[in-house]
Amino acid sequence: MASLDLTFDVDDRTRTVVQPDLFIMCGDSLRENRIVGTPLLVVEIISPSTATNDTIRKVLLYQRSGVQEYWIVEPDIQILNVYLHDGALVRWVADYRPRDSVRPSMFPELVVPLNAVFPAALS
Repeated sequence: MASLDLTFDVDDRTRTVVQPDLFIMCGDSLRENRIVGTPLLVVEIISPSTATNDTIRKVLLYQRSGVQEYWIVEPDIQILNVYLHDGALVRWVADYRPRDSVRPSMFPELVVPLNAVFPAALS
Protein backbone atom coordinates (compact mmCIF):
# COMPACT_ATOMS: atom_id res chain seq x y z
CA MET A 1 0.00 0.00 0.00
CA ALA A 2 1.35 3.41 -0.93
CA SER A 3 1.53 6.03 1.76
CA LEU A 4 0.87 9.72 1.44
CA ASP A 5 3.32 12.35 2.56
CA LEU A 6 2.27 14.61 5.41
CA THR A 7 3.66 18.11 5.59
CA PHE A 8 2.85 21.04 7.83
CA ASP A 9 3.70 23.67 5.23
CA VAL A 10 1.70 24.49 2.09
CA ASP A 11 4.93 25.36 0.24
CA ASP A 12 5.67 22.54 -2.23
CA ARG A 13 9.39 23.00 -1.62
CA THR A 14 9.24 22.16 2.07
CA ARG A 15 11.71 19.58 3.28
CA THR A 16 9.67 18.72 6.35
CA VAL A 17 7.77 15.67 5.17
CA VAL A 18 6.78 12.67 7.30
CA GLN A 19 4.82 9.48 6.77
CA PRO A 20 3.22 8.57 10.11
CA ASP A 21 1.86 5.05 10.53
CA LEU A 22 -1.55 6.47 11.40
CA PHE A 23 -2.94 9.97 11.88
CA ILE A 24 -6.27 11.74 12.22
CA MET A 25 -6.96 15.04 10.47
CA CYS A 26 -10.15 17.04 10.27
CA GLY A 27 -11.12 19.28 7.39
CA ASP A 28 -9.89 19.51 3.83
CA SER A 29 -6.20 18.67 3.82
CA LEU A 30 -5.55 16.64 0.66
CA ARG A 31 -3.34 18.42 -1.91
CA GLU A 32 -2.54 16.31 -4.99
CA ASN A 33 -0.15 13.65 -3.66
CA ARG A 34 0.23 14.82 -0.06
CA ILE A 35 -1.64 15.94 3.01
CA VAL A 36 -1.03 19.43 4.35
CA GLY A 37 -1.91 20.51 7.86
CA THR A 38 -1.60 19.52 11.49
CA PRO A 39 -3.08 16.20 12.61
CA LEU A 40 -5.03 15.99 15.85
CA LEU A 41 -3.53 12.59 16.63
CA VAL A 42 -0.44 10.84 15.28
CA VAL A 43 0.42 7.18 15.97
CA GLU A 44 3.85 5.75 15.26
CA ILE A 45 4.74 2.09 15.61
CA ILE A 46 8.34 1.73 16.71
CA SER A 47 10.73 -0.63 14.99
CA PRO A 48 14.48 -0.87 15.59
CA SER A 49 15.14 1.04 12.38
CA THR A 50 12.75 3.93 13.20
CA ALA A 51 13.01 4.21 16.99
CA THR A 52 15.36 7.19 17.15
CA ASN A 53 13.49 9.07 14.44
CA ASP A 54 10.07 8.42 16.04
CA THR A 55 11.07 9.18 19.62
CA ILE A 56 13.33 12.20 19.11
CA ARG A 57 13.08 13.90 15.71
CA LYS A 58 9.35 13.43 15.24
CA VAL A 59 8.47 14.39 18.83
CA LEU A 60 10.24 17.72 18.28
CA LEU A 61 8.63 18.18 14.86
CA TYR A 62 5.15 17.41 16.16
CA GLN A 63 5.75 19.75 19.10
CA ARG A 64 6.69 22.65 16.79
CA SER A 65 3.77 21.86 14.49
CA GLY A 66 1.15 21.77 17.24
CA VAL A 67 0.09 18.11 17.04
CA GLN A 68 -2.26 17.72 20.00
CA GLU A 69 -1.62 14.05 20.76
CA TYR A 70 1.15 11.63 19.83
CA TRP A 71 1.10 7.89 20.52
CA ILE A 72 4.21 5.76 20.30
CA VAL A 73 3.48 2.05 20.10
CA GLU A 74 6.35 -0.21 21.16
CA PRO A 75 5.35 -3.73 20.06
CA ASP A 76 8.50 -5.46 21.36
CA ILE A 77 7.80 -4.41 24.96
CA GLN A 78 4.02 -4.05 24.50
CA ILE A 79 3.64 -0.46 25.66
CA LEU A 80 1.78 2.46 24.18
CA ASN A 81 3.16 5.83 25.33
CA VAL A 82 0.86 8.85 25.13
CA TYR A 83 2.18 12.39 24.71
CA LEU A 84 -0.01 15.50 24.80
CA HIS A 85 0.74 19.03 23.63
CA ASP A 86 0.27 21.44 26.55
CA GLY A 87 0.35 24.60 24.43
CA ALA A 88 4.13 24.83 24.48
CA LEU A 89 5.58 21.33 24.68
CA VAL A 90 4.68 17.76 23.84
CA ARG A 91 4.84 15.95 27.17
CA TRP A 92 4.64 12.28 28.07
CA VAL A 93 1.50 11.73 30.16
CA ALA A 94 1.02 7.97 30.49
CA ASP A 95 1.88 4.53 29.28
CA TYR A 96 -0.59 1.75 28.64
CA ARG A 97 -0.19 -2.02 28.69
CA PRO A 98 -2.01 -4.86 26.88
CA ARG A 99 -4.84 -5.17 29.40
CA ASP A 100 -5.54 -1.40 29.34
CA SER A 101 -7.74 0.69 27.09
CA VAL A 102 -6.79 4.14 25.86
CA ARG A 103 -8.97 7.06 24.76
CA PRO A 104 -7.64 9.82 22.52
CA SER A 105 -8.04 13.16 24.29
CA MET A 106 -9.69 14.71 21.21
CA PHE A 107 -12.11 11.77 20.83
CA PRO A 108 -12.94 10.57 24.37
CA GLU A 109 -15.83 8.42 23.13
CA LEU A 110 -13.37 6.31 21.12
CA VAL A 111 -11.98 3.47 23.23
CA VAL A 112 -9.02 1.48 21.95
CA PRO A 113 -8.60 -1.83 23.82
CA LEU A 114 -4.90 -2.60 23.72
CA ASN A 115 -5.46 -6.34 23.71
CA ALA A 116 -6.39 -5.73 20.05
CA VAL A 117 -3.05 -3.96 19.51
CA PHE A 118 -0.97 -6.45 21.49
CA PRO A 119 -2.97 -9.71 21.10
CA ALA A 120 -0.05 -12.04 21.85
CA ALA A 121 0.13 -10.67 25.41
CA LEU A 122 -3.06 -12.46 26.40
CA SER A 123 -1.89 -15.96 25.50
